[in-house]
Amino acid sequence: RKGGKLIPSHELVSRFGRFFTAGRLTISAQEGERWLMGHELRGRNQQPGVVLVEDERGRLLGRGKVVGERIRNLLPRRLVY
Repeated sequence: RKGGKLIPSHELVSRFGRFFTAGRLTISAQEGERWLMGHELRGRNQQPGVVLVEDERGRLLGRGKVVGERIRNLLPRRLVY
């Protein structure tokens, strides 16, 4: 919990993300590669909060936090390649 809002953990999203219906963001395969290397997404206009990031094939890639017009990568560092 942070500031009265529930922030789902990476583990929760990895296991149950397929059941989340809101707050999803689909990105291209090229963006997905950069995402998995730990980069953030820029030039996005999303509602503030935490989003689930998935690729075009529907594979869940992790969580991101919307900060202005960018999405900060919340992928745990141990999973970044």
